[in-house]
Amino acid sequence: MQTFQSEFTSIPAPPVAGVRNVVTPNRVPLWRLHGATDDLVCAAVVTSYGYALCLELGGEPILLELQRSLELLTTKASRLEMALLGQGWEVAAA
Repeated sequence: MQTFQSEFTSIPAPPVAGVRNVVTPNRVPLWRLHGATDDLVCAAVVTSYGYALCLELGGEPILLELQRSLELLTTKASRLEMALLGQGWEVAAA
């Protein structure tokens, strides 16, 4: 008789690349900044809740924050961009 644990340990985990899908049809890039080594992209994503502010560093998602309105999302994205530019980040070429 198999135990509960043995059933799950025998199933291999899916590869990370197969699970992650950054490019979605509902993703709209708002700005792209270049830091010391990588680009930081801020994008708006449509969700079932409303919208999400998504930050990606070097192509990897690092933050996803839900927002109820697009106006709040764009205001927050704009303030974040201005703060990062003040810290030395540069506008990245498209």
